[in-house]
Amino acid sequence: MKRLKFADYLEFVKQAHYAHNQQDIILMYEGIINQSIIKSFAYCAECRLMAEEESRKTSRVVNHVLLESLQNIAKHGYDFSPLASDNIKEGLQKSGIFIFGLDEEHWYITTGNMVHNIGLAKAANLIDRVNSLNEWEIKDLHKEMLINSSLSETGGAGLGLIDMAKRTKKSLQYNVQPIDDDYSFFILTLTTEKGL
Repeated sequence: MKRLKFADYLEFVKQAHYAHNQQDIILMYEGIINQSIIKSFAYCAECRLMAEEESRKTSRVVNHVLLESLQNIAKHGYDFSPLASDNIKEGLQKSGIFIFGLDEEHWYITTGNMVHNIGLAKAANLIDRVNSLNEWEIKDLHKEMLINSSLSETGGAGLGLIDMAKRTKKSLQYNVQPIDDDYSFFILTLTTEKGL
């Protein structure tokens, strides 16, 4: 298997982020994502949202999306490092990349992590489906998934992606960098308007 070099992917994600969004990066991180790191990032984001005098509604959306996107890495990412853990009781942790930024009109959250291509196909199909729906259709899909989906211990029914689209009211942007026949690096960018 080809060894994943996060430094290369971090630079790729950073360049893609700048090229696409042209915004200020507030926080950029590459390393283990676990509950402790997630809490720290949530605190940093909350401090910046307060410094920017962001509305309560926007702050709730940004914090929810930040938490959900980082938890997705810990729950659903693949990682072969000795520090990785899939044990819920001991604490989930996987390697990933996180960028938090803003421009004049939007807050941006970009995450990146290694995924198995089978799971990637399911996620990409769901994102493409969600991106083709309007706001009301997304709400209906979310309700349908809540009623009809069976969840594993780590979730996995796609509810998090649907919920993030519902809350941000924006398309989910993703990019895939193949690693080998079995794995790819998955990059997800979410935006929400400032001052909702």
